Amino acid sequence: MSTILQNLGYGSQLDEFIQSEDLTDFEIGRVVRESKQKYIIKTQLGNFNGQISGKLRHEAKNRADYPAVGDWVTIKPMEKDNAIIHEILPRKTIIERQAIGRFGKKQTIAANVDVAFVMQDITHDFNL
Repeated sequence: MSTILQNLGYGSQLDEFIQSEDLTDFEIGRVVRESKQKYIIKTQLGNFNGQISGKLRHEAKNRADYPAVGDWVTIKPMEKDNAIIHEILPRKTIIERQAIGRFGKKQTIAANVDVAFVMQDITHDFNL
């Protein structure tokens, strides 16, 4: 386990899961940015521009089945700095909100968050 991954929050629980699921042939990384189903993934080898595999896309039933910022993922590096995301590792926590304009739909904001701050403009009423 590299210091870079440890600094990102990688721990023994994830390591045990990777061993038990026989995912040792994959590179492990953390999603640090998401934009229209394109991802930046930080690994011990550096940053990669990631896209999800066809299998992951096909098996996704809803938006929560796609990677979110903070997710730990398994990837296969490709040419240059590109990679294919093959699996999302189990999430410890998730922050969601009501999707704008879609009643009953959730929008994932981030995953595996240990501490979060809510900031509100002092001149407006806070509405849970």
